[in-house]
Amino acid sequence: MAQNPALSDQLFYIHELTAWVLVVFVAIHVLAALKHLVVNKDEVFGRMWF
Repeated sequence: MAQNPALSDQLFYIHELTAWVLVVFVAIHVLAALKHLVVNKDEVFGRMWF
């Protein structure tokens, strides 16, 4: 298969964007769990923990 720099750049951009979206979703999930622990003080965090 011949090398295609334009396609390579485009796929690298998509890969990088997807990685950042995943990082943001994980951060939001962690912050939401901490909100249940600190602000709401409900048992949701206890059910998520070991």
